[in-house]
Amino acid sequence: MAYSGGYAWHPSSVYNELIGTQLLTPLSIGVKYYVSLKANLTGEARCAVNNIGVLFSTIQYCDSVDQFNQCYGAIAPLTNSAHVYSSEIIYDTTNWTTISGSFVADSTYGYMMIGNLFEQAFTNDSLLYGFPSCNSLPYYFIDDICVSPDSLTCVDIQSDIVDFFADSTNIQQGSCLKFNLNTAVDYEIYNWQFSGATPANSTDSMPINICYPNAGIYTVTLIAGDSSGCGDTITKINYIIVDSIVGINEAIVKEKITIHPNPTSGKFTVQGTESTIQVYDLFGRLVLETPNKQADMSSYPAGIYIWQIGSERGKLVLE
Repeated sequence: MAYSGGYAWHPSSVYNELIGTQLLTPLSIGVKYYVSLKANLTGEARCAVNNIGVLFSTIQYCDSVDQFNQCYGAIAPLTNSAHVYSSEIIYDTTNWTTISGSFVADSTYGYMMIGNLFEQAFTNDSLLYGFPSCNSLPYYFIDDICVSPDSLTCVDIQSDIVDFFADSTNIQQGSCLKFNLNTAVDYEIYNWQFSGATPANSTDSMPINICYPNAGIYTVTLIAGDSSGCGDTITKINYIIVDSIVGINEAIVKEKITIHPNPTSGKFTVQGTESTIQVYDLFGRLVLETPNKQADMSSYPAGIYIWQIGSERGKLVLE
């Protein structure tokens, strides 16, 4: 396997090592291109940085001239911009981290540069292993570079929708929500499905005014894709919890069902029911289901969970 690499940060603030190459065919203006590459931080590095990515250019840059005067030009400047790059610091020294995205070409770019095109002031760095300084510069291996107008060739879209989230996952009856999308790819097609909501569907990238008229626990599904037919589906089961206008009637619930202790350090007892106990996190994911009256969540992170037994539900605080 062959790969290349370079230093992605330097104390001089104006010097980073870049990998440059000429494209087989110049890009076409107005065409959407997909880009992906993989990066890996070498094990001896004492710090890690973000901004590893790709910048396209109409000019061929170089820092040396061979005996045939090939690549006669200037050193590539740090432009503090890139067409596709990672805003997150890349720490992984064991596995390859995929960097991907898309853009619409505004020039007939014939060259590309790979690395950190940002100056030190615009680069976030993080020291590793308790070292006091970044004197062992972050060197990244670069491999598996792809540029294509076809998303199926270049981008694993299934991994590119990072998440979607609502303004709130626990609301009162009659309230409305906005849904937000966090993704590395600009999809062309969006199909939201909101069970129990009005409207029940949306084709907006980030829908607003999604209203829930009735109390209950509802699922949200997003199908996103592009014109090539490549896409992904994300479903969050029991994601939105809608309380009646008076909220969860703790007095009525406590007459029927008791959970003790609540808050709990992990182990709790349920009384007043023979039904199966289901516990969900605030993302609507089922984390525990047990027919037993005694349950143990000691291995779960502290936080607020939603328990449901039959038609009754309430909040469980895990300390």
